[in-house]
Formats: sequence, structure tokens, C-alpha cells
Amino acid sequence: MSITPIHIFQQGHDVALVSGMMTAHLFAMFASSPFSGWLCNRVGISATIMAGLVLMLSVTGLNVLSSSAYVSCLSLFMLGLAWNILFVSGATLLVKAVPYPDYSPSAQGLGEFVTASCTAISCFIGGAALNDIGWKWINYGAVGMMILFVATRLWRNLEYFPGHFD
Repeated sequence: MSITPIHIFQQGHDVALVSGMMTAHLFAMFASSPFSGWLCNRVGISATIMAGLVLMLSVTGLNVLSSSAYVSCLSLFMLGLAWNILFVSGATLLVKAVPYPDYSPSAQGLGEFVTASCTAISCFIGGAALNDIGWKWINYGAVGMMILFVATRLWRNLEYFPGHFD
């Protein structure tokens, strides 16, 4: 999210396009919360996390295939949606994992702090990485990380539900 506007400016596009892209991204990030909550209740937390990871993998794949401004706009919208799905399902999983309900708010607060801290660090690193290695290589790294996350999620599902995927 933080380096896409810089990437678009590097391609020579104007502020109006970047503004529209960020509006679409922020809309997807926050307006999709009722959908994400419904999805968690309807198909379960694990399946919702997997859906968010697959959507995030699609975003990184799009960014590897094309660096045009319009593909970046679509991928930024999808990134906002994937972020929301993963954030809502992750927060739900965290609260359910706390054995004592009295500690759930503290656990959620700590989770929010860690998320915000990682986001801030990533924003600082993202600009330097865009300058040093470029847009494509950042997204190649993101594809690798997303494949690792999807594989880990599948492995955990198979471990807890061995007969579920037969």
C-alpha cells in the first residue's frame, strides 16, 4: 500500500490517479468488514484465512505480471479486501484462542500494536526496497512469502483435520 503510489508516480502518472487508487484501496480495507465477519461465521475462520491468503497471492501475482497503473489500481483494491479479510479473521482467531475471556481485550490490543508496528516498519523499508531492488523484485519476494503462508495454512489444516481434504 505504501509504495504503490510512489511506483505510480515513477511511471509519470498524476496525483488524481493516485488519489483514486488510494480511495479504492481504503474503501476495500474498511467497507468490507461486514462481509469478512459474515465469511468467518459462514465458512469458518480457517477457510476465511485461506481465502484472504489466496486473494493476497493473486494481488502479488498481478503485480508481477504487470506494472501498469490500471493493474496496480485493481491490485491495490484487492489488497485492501485481502487485508480486511485477513485482519478480521486473524483478530477473531486471536480472541477465540485466549483461554480466559477477561484477557481477550488485552490480547486484541497487543495484536493491534504488533500489527501497527510491523506496518510502520514495512513502510520505512518499502521505500528503500523500491529504490534499491525495484517493483518487480519486491513482488517476487511477496509471491514467495504468500506461497509459504498458503502452504503453512494448508499444512495446519491437514494436521488438525486429516480426513477433511480426502
